[in-house]
Amino acid sequence: MEAPCVQAVGKTYHPEHFVCSYCGRQIGSEGFKVDRGKPYCQDCYNKLFSVKCTLCKHPIGGGERWVEAMGEPWHATCFKCQRPGCITHLEGKQFYQYGGKPYCVLHGAP
Repeated sequence: MEAPCVQAVGKTYHPEHFVCSYCGRQIGSEGFKVDRGKPYCQDCYNKLFSVKCTLCKHPIGGGERWVEAMGEPWHATCFKCQRPGCITHLEGKQFYQYGGKPYCVLHGAP
């Protein structure tokens, strides 16, 4: 009886040898991503290759709404006035920039 094996990225591995190219953790049933022919666990792939939101620092996933503003990527829900207490979302709206942060028209005018 043959031992189980994993076929991925054009190669065959023993399950215990199919590991993330960055952290070395065994890649199990949670899936993996490939970059330049090397497998990565989802966490390492996000850390190394994903575009991250300027505000929350989490990856912006495929299919998520996002905005590029002030030369930076933002989740659409994170791109809002940065004055404490204001919840005005700024996607598609005029805004002011102070100190690298966006502010709505009400809170951004000098």
